Amino acid sequence: MLAKVGAAVVAGVLVLTGALAGLAGSLQSESGCAVAAGPVVDLDDEQAASARVIVAVGQQRDVPARGLLIALMTAMQESGLRNLDYGDRDSLGLFQQRPSMGWGTPEQVREPAYAAAAFFGGPSSPTGNRGLLDVDGWEAMALTEAAQAVQRSAFPDAYAKWEAGARAWLADILDDPAAAASAGCAPASESARVAIAAAEQWLGTPYAWGGGDLNGPTLGFGSGAGTVGFDCSGLTRYAWAQAGVLLPRTSRDQWNAPGVRVTTMAQLQPGDLVFFAHDLGDPSTIFHVAMSLGGDAMIEAPQTGDVVKIEQRVSQSSYWAPKFIGGLRLSGSS
Repeated sequence: MLAKVGAAVVAGVLVLTGALAGLAGSLQSESGCAVAAGPVVDLDDEQAASARVIVAVGQQRDVPARGLLIALMTAMQESGLRNLDYGDRDSLGLFQQRPSMGWGTPEQVREPAYAAAAFFGGPSSPTGNRGLLDVDGWEAMALTEAAQAVQRSAFPDAYAKWEAGARAWLADILDDPAAAASAGCAPASESARVAIAAAEQWLGTPYAWGGGDLNGPTLGFGSGAGTVGFDCSGLTRYAWAQAGVLLPRTSRDQWNAPGVRVTTMAQLQPGDLVFFAHDLGDPSTIFHVAMSLGGDAMIEAPQTGDVVKIEQRVSQSSYWAPKFIGGLRLSGSS
């Protein structure tokens, strides 16, 4: 049985690598981004080949980097970036597309380049179904909302947890640093990836004022009495402790931790601490800290009654943007 499974995996990698080779030969030289076979950070060979096919297909169709990011997040949630021959009901392939719903024949949706082209849609779509480029205003949507507009999943928020990883994969795939930067894809450092992963494993955990220590969520006190969870600085302190960086307990003390000050949201990189204050000229009025995921997103424990979550489009938020006092790239985070 193990030999049969191993052979299936190898066959899947060969199919994906062949698809990638064909696509690489047809990519327009003016695209500015050469996509070649090879490893991708944090992905195995099969996943890396899948990711490179998706990016190559998107580049053929002049899909902007934000669209490539959405496609990678979607495929990771739907199939683990694997060309599956099974799924819910008749769902198949990288994007778990259903032949019975008009996405193509079973053979077509299991052809990686076809599946990616169908997901992107647009004028050159191989199917009549609505793809990403056919969704009005997709460029301004939160990434997970844009994915859901195509997939119509029973779990519409599930795509968000792959955002940080997808940014790292895209940055690794794109040879053009400017293209990677346009999607907020500055690659995370190894320690930042550890800290982000540590925080993300607690998505959905209740906010508890005073909650959280170096080992995880704890019983809060004051307004958090009776609730096991994290407050904002408890979450960031826990996450960075897993990467070997010890922070003070409160958001105001974390502002003064050793590191490099980041003055604009556009400069934030994955893992940077993000601070908010009532008076932008007075750090003693800081009331909240979160951790940047890059690309205008952050993970946070927001307030009583809420849960640990990912906040999208922070720079466009009428609440958060006016209160941004600065960020901090921690010493020891590179």
